[in-house]
Amino acid sequence: MNKDDNNTPVAKGNHQPGKSTMPVLQGLQDVDVKISVEWGRSEITVAEAVALGEKSLLRTDKRVKDPVDILVNGKLFGRGRLVLVGDTYGVQVEEIFSDEI
Repeated sequence: MNKDDNNTPVAKGNHQPGKSTMPVLQGLQDVDVKISVEWGRSEITVAEAVALGEKSLLRTDKRVKDPVDILVNGKLFGRGRLVLVGDTYGVQVEEIFSDEI
């Protein structure tokens, strides 16, 4: 993701909020939000949970190529793909659900 002159993330393809939406957000620019990425879920029994130890493997319901959910303050915002960014993980945003916010 590129950044503009204010170091604000800008999606590829010059996708920026329209000027008509900016007045609505004017007073909220400095508000922090919590971004979470849900990679997958798994259900295990209490016995299986108690048996977990270092190097235990937990399987999730997601396959390697499946998109991950992006949540903003606990609400579904979009979906993306896990990517390696150096020696850390990142999420490449592929879909934004503007109706959800």
